[in-house]
Amino acid sequence: MVVIIIGLTLINAVIFGASSFLAVEEMESVEFCGETCHTVMQPEYTAYQQSPHSRVACVQCHIGPGASWFVKSKLDGLRQVWHTALNTYHRPVGTPLKALRPARETCEQCHWPGKHFGDKLRVVVRHATDEANTPSYTAMLLKTGGGSLDIGRHGGIHWWHIESDNVIRYVPGDERNESISWVELTTADGEVRTYTRDGEELPADLANQARIMDCIDCHNRPTHLFNTPPKALDYVLETHPELLDLPYFKKQAQAAIEAEYATHAEGAAAVRDAMLTFYRNEYPEVVAENARLVDDGADLASRVFARVSFPEMNTNWETHPNHIGHDDFPGCWRCHDDEMATSDGKYVIPMDCENCHVFLVEDASEPPDLAALINGS
Repeated sequence: MVVIIIGLTLINAVIFGASSFLAVEEMESVEFCGETCHTVMQPEYTAYQQSPHSRVACVQCHIGPGASWFVKSKLDGLRQVWHTALNTYHRPVGTPLKALRPARETCEQCHWPGKHFGDKLRVVVRHATDEANTPSYTAMLLKTGGGSLDIGRHGGIHWWHIESDNVIRYVPGDERNESISWVELTTADGEVRTYTRDGEELPADLANQARIMDCIDCHNRPTHLFNTPPKALDYVLETHPELLDLPYFKKQAQAAIEAEYATHAEGAAAVRDAMLTFYRNEYPEVVAENARLVDDGADLASRVFARVSFPEMNTNWETHPNHIGHDDFPGCWRCHDDEMATSDGKYVIPMDCENCHVFLVEDASEPPDLAALINGS
């Protein structure tokens, strides 16, 4: 009997251990995160699938390595399950996440600012909402920088903001971090500068709650990005240049995408129908000559809506601001507005364009000749 009991106990232990392992493995899968609670996570999961991190598992960024954060995430998951079961979850999902793990323990497992230095060449294409969907091209050097004092080369955006040679702490002025009310910079030589608006001192209790700036304070939508319709359509026109032949494609698609719809499925279908109806009524000759192109344009406009608007979750490009740049949201200008200054007025956080980028070509009608730009001609 003793042998039988011990044998059965060992068998149960093996079964329990294997099932527990498989259960944890399932709970850490991308499909579990994105599809188990479909309505809640549909916006985030859809954006994730289109992102540069679509081959990185959710848990690698949201949890990272180590047992302590694994336990924290599972305990927090119980709260999320409770809200889902009672239908009391936030619509949209609230951002920023207050308890998100510091980026140095997650993002910097792959992205290491101290080992990167230099400028980044970027070409931006924007299309007008005229009949010809007229493109304009801007080429710039972004002073992304990086490096460190140890390697001898340093400077640029990353070195100043997140590299360990400098430490920046800040206090946001609102829950969504769309404004900054207090900034403290500790430079590489130990000098401490405190910046506020109008030289006002921040109460000590608020200063003690300051957050150390890291990657996601600017790159706050590295994966779950909901592009504005104009930028999403610019990308469509850039990757499908044949659509430039559809008159007013961007204008009509943007208007259809920005309209209000009751559901995600209804909106996607309505955008497609609106595009087809417009060309049938206003440009029947285009439909007669190239019906396939009109269908493709309608499908692509519908897909843009499906990626950026989710009525059931009250989620779209406006509910999730993107702090990179300063085109659609305050972004960089939350601090760099020429108003944040030290109390003695000696230092001001500048709003000078040349601090972050150098324009090589601006609003050109033709794609820039990158070889000529590199050679300085």
